[in-house]
Amino acid sequence: MSATAFHNVLAVLDGEPDEQQAVLERAIELAQVEHARLTLAKTRESAWLAQCACVFPLAVVPPAGDCEEHALDALARCAELVPQSVSVTTLLLGADVHAALAALLREGAFDLLVSGEAFLHRSRLRRALHRAGICTLAIARPPASRSPRASAAPLQRRPAPQT
Repeated sequence: MSATAFHNVLAVLDGEPDEQQAVLERAIELAQVEHARLTLAKTRESAWLAQCACVFPLAVVPPAGDCEEHALDALARCAELVPQSVSVTTLLLGADVHAALAALLREGAFDLLVSGEAFLHRSRLRRALHRAGICTLAIARPPASRSPRASAAPLQRRPAPQT
């Protein structure tokens, strides 16, 4: 057991699926080792959706209800991956993620927040975490998966044409 025991771990699932998977795996591992309660929190809209709307302003953005339904489905799938030995709850964060997290942090129910690096770099959130005195663990984005071509045999130099 570590020098600082954690009793309530909050894992914020935000960003790309591979990043969410890395956060989930580490949060489960910590909850098991510390015999802690794990809360999985999910943002309503994914990062790619917000980026798409900014880059392609004419893109069709699904209604908020669809984003919420997608987020709830993702939370349920993630909760199924948690071993039965870990007590888990799920939480869908409100439209204003910072306000929702700030309210949770003020309650003092969590002593560790696990999230992706990009999520923790938001200044408003860092200030709220600092004021609440909550430990944080930033999970680095996993390396990009290799393309099918990269896993094939290395490229060979084409032989010079014979004359």
